[in-house]
Amino acid sequence: MKKAIIFLISIGALKGNAQTKPVHISVVQGLSTQGNQSKNSDYFFSFNLFSGTVNSIKGVEIGSIYNQNNGDMTGFQSSGLVNMTKGNAKGYQTAGIVNFSGSVFGLQEAGISNFAKDVVGIQTAGIVNIAQDVKGVQFSSLYNQARTLKGFQFGIVNVADSVDKGGGIGLINLYKRGGYREVELSAADYQNIGLSFKNGTKTFYTILNVGYNFKPHSLFSTGAGIGGILHLKQIWAIKPEIIWYNYVTDDFNFNSNTHSSHFKFGLMKRVGKVGLTLSPSLYFANIPRNLEGDLTKISSIKPISQNKNGRWGFGIGLGLAFLK
Repeated sequence: MKKAIIFLISIGALKGNAQTKPVHISVVQGLSTQGNQSKNSDYFFSFNLFSGTVNSIKGVEIGSIYNQNNGDMTGFQSSGLVNMTKGNAKGYQTAGIVNFSGSVFGLQEAGISNFAKDVVGIQTAGIVNIAQDVKGVQFSSLYNQARTLKGFQFGIVNVADSVDKGGGIGLINLYKRGGYREVELSAADYQNIGLSFKNGTKTFYTILNVGYNFKPHSLFSTGAGIGGILHLKQIWAIKPEIIWYNYVTDDFNFNSNTHSSHFKFGLMKRVGKVGLTLSPSLYFANIPRNLEGDLTKISSIKPISQNKNGRWGFGIGLGLAFLK
């Protein structure tokens, strides 16, 4: 599919401008088929052994180290290290390390980072994506940044000044306008005292949690999950959440632990910037029948069923949330 898109864009470019030169071949900037004049010319095809500069590409450009376009790139641009397109990139731009461009219409892909003005399509990088207005998707292993977001960001840290539609899927999602943040203190049978940080949008937020059990046995716990808010009336809301907890004994012996997955159906009453939440839950824990030890006693409520695969049970929790 990707090759077909590139081919069609290239054919369209060939028909669109008869003044565009057919081929540019460069060793380094200035040492090319047109010398220094290549930076002022448009081409259908450019091959840069090490590096090369042209005005615009309306087809395909391939380079081992560095490609530079002073104008637009329409079609396919590939570099082993760096692409620099001072105009807009329309099509597919890929680099081993970093891409720089004006607005992107299509797919921008880099091994480490992408920098663009606006993105309509997909921006994906190994570490960092930075753009202004994004209509589509940003995907990286670490950090995504946009001025306005209409779409989704996937990364450990996702940041935008405003979110119109969509949101972030990551550990930390910070949005100035259209975002949602909550710090919640909670008490439950499965986590006697807990502290949660929830961030993202009201439609979709992520949850980070730490807690402690005093009884039936002393256990430390950490958790991560996802959730959302469904408003019923002005001060009432439903908060469905899924959280995965990991329990260890208070001697921090990580060789032994217990996991449980909770589906919570919370009901929150909002009073100003404070929310009071009652959260009944259904959980499954990897505690098979006849297993003994402190890590088998994660709740003071008797489970509803237990077999060789694990335990099913109900839980109940109360939360005091500070909203922003």
